[in-house]
Amino acid sequence: MVNKKLEKWFKAGKNRGYSKEQLKDYLIKHAYKKKETNKIVSKSKSKQKIKFNFKEFIKPSFLKLFFPILLLILIFASFLTNSAYAPTTGELMYDTFKTLENFNIKRNENNVDPNEVINLAKQADEIYNKFMVARVTSIRLLILGNTYIPTMIYKLNPFFPIPCEATILNENYNNFRCSYYIDKKNYNDIRDYHERNRVVLLKNISDYNKINLIDLLINSLILSLEVYLIICLILFGFGIIKQKDKKLKLIISAVLILLPSTIFFLSGKLYSLFLYPFIIVFVILLFIKKESIQKIILYSSLILFVILLISGSIIGSGYMTGGVIKPDKKEYKTIYCENTKLLNQTEKQLKFFVPHNQKYMDEEWNICDNPSCSKICLEYCETTFGEKYMGGDLDIVLRGNKPSCICSCSYR
Repeated sequence: MVNKKLEKWFKAGKNRGYSKEQLKDYLIKHAYKKKETNKIVSKSKSKQKIKFNFKEFIKPSFLKLFFPILLLILIFASFLTNSAYAPTTGELMYDTFKTLENFNIKRNENNVDPNEVINLAKQADEIYNKFMVARVTSIRLLILGNTYIPTMIYKLNPFFPIPCEATILNENYNNFRCSYYIDKKNYNDIRDYHERNRVVLLKNISDYNKINLIDLLINSLILSLEVYLIICLILFGFGIIKQKDKKLKLIISAVLILLPSTIFFLSGKLYSLFLYPFIIVFVILLFIKKESIQKIILYSSLILFVILLISGSIIGSGYMTGGVIKPDKKEYKTIYCENTKLLNQTEKQLKFFVPHNQKYMDEEWNICDNPSCSKICLEYCETTFGEKYMGGDLDIVLRGNKPSCICSCSYR
């Protein structure tokens, strides 16, 4: 039990302007037990209510400024990496699509020279391999530069211009508006190709809006200000909860720990799980009384967070891009067949890429049959390369008076 007289004396001393530390030192010097003295100080703290003070609420500190400044650095890094790599990747993307488009048109012509198709196929392979290498580089840098995007923190500002390239890459990354880093010519080329071919891989192609540095800067500052106010609110809430008794702290801690999993379960939003590290640190600090230990844990957590952010970005980018692209060796072989068949209109639609020119559909489509090109090429590739054969695209079916198969064999 706390000594009532001593408690009154302690309270009177505070009212006369003495600090808690001065009164505590006085009692210890006059032979009062340290345990009893700490109980009085603790009780005095628990009865002290935290009043809202707007100046103190928004007063800058290292802890309040850490995350807003980190966010600005990440956004600036994203602007540099996107500006450097997105345009080049956009050009390669269109070159790849255009070459594949020309290849598909040529392979569907009647009585086409097989050598022409093989040359186009080799060009398509070469450009596609360049595109894949560039895609690895650009996506890796996109992830490294846009680390803030997977957390969806940009959604705090609906007008924040996220890269439109990211929305094409992942339809979950979206906002009220986005901006392109590729130039308008690349954009028009890619969009025209998309509309002509209805490419499934290209989704969420929004209207063209070139990235503007001033627009990005203003919206980044707004976003950082919102983060700053949230941090201020968290710290104010921490101060209030810190004064509560142990039982209430345990209840609040349990609710906070269950919150991210509940959000994920109800909404399926994976980014809610990003809250866990922050909640765990918050809960640990609630039950630590010594300010020196609080600071050690807090600053160590911030350093660890930055290390994990950097290493996680590097590892994650390597995982998503599959590391360095090493194209397989490939050989093309033209094989003429003996047995053929004529396709009807329905079979043309189902079996082949539909050409742009309707006249192709009105021609006779005489192709290899019994065995089909797929069987002819599979047998050829397996027999020729054995265990080195990698599979993949097996055949290109050519139609006409002398239908044939172009076998595409990928091997180690």
